[in-house]
Amino acid sequence: PAQRSGSSARTTQQQGGLLGLLGGGVSGLVFGELLSRLVGMVTLAYPDRARLSRGVAAVFFASPTSKRLRVLSPYRAFAAVRLPTLLMVSLNIALPSLLIANLFELREVGYFALMHLVLLAPIGLTQKAFGDVITGTFSGYYRNDRRRALRFVLISAGLLTAASIAGALVLIAIAPTLFTVLFGEKWAPSGVMAQYFAFAIAFMTASIPLSPILNVIERPGIPFAFNLIQLAGFAAVYVASWS
Repeated sequence: PAQRSGSSARTTQQQGGLLGLLGGGVSGLVFGELLSRLVGMVTLAYPDRARLSRGVAAVFFASPTSKRLRVLSPYRAFAAVRLPTLLMVSLNIALPSLLIANLFELREVGYFALMHLVLLAPIGLTQKAFGDVITGTFSGYYRNDRRRALRFVLISAGLLTAASIAGALVLIAIAPTLFTVLFGEKWAPSGVMAQYFAFAIAFMTASIPLSPILNVIERPGIPFAFNLIQLAGFAAVYVASWS
């Protein structure tokens, strides 16, 4: 009976954690995402506010309804898809730590959090260094020469994949030693975890800089579906961990 009582209490705590995540946590993420987007748009638009104001007035106030609809129609799906996609990305980053906390101890959560933080760094670097360049170059090719745009994407994907796989192999070979040198011997288990996640991180490093081109070809639903499936998988494993 005592064991059943302890198991029931643990399940109740886990359910409370999930409800808290889907309640206040999601609300905070939504508010933060909306606020950051608003601040970003205002910051970028402010220096050119006069020209933008004239353009908006010309399209939405001095134009017939049919022209306004033609301007808005190609982009109607972005507002409905982009925000929930970004929200799911944030949840997919946060959920593994919650899942590990339910299955193991807080020490393992710390090991995973450090590993996750370190391995996400190359993803951010490649996104900033190559993502904008790839998207801008692809946009120009896509408007003028679809075949050249396809070749550019394939070459970019091949180069990023080769570099990511090479990085993953290096990580598999030296990750425990690397984490020990950088953070101390007690963090060596994070390096062991990094060996297991090396190829997953390599896939993300290669694919994320290419993902903005889906917006260029007006396919925002693809990353939405991918992140929805990933989130459903995390949630299923989390619920299974209650038993």
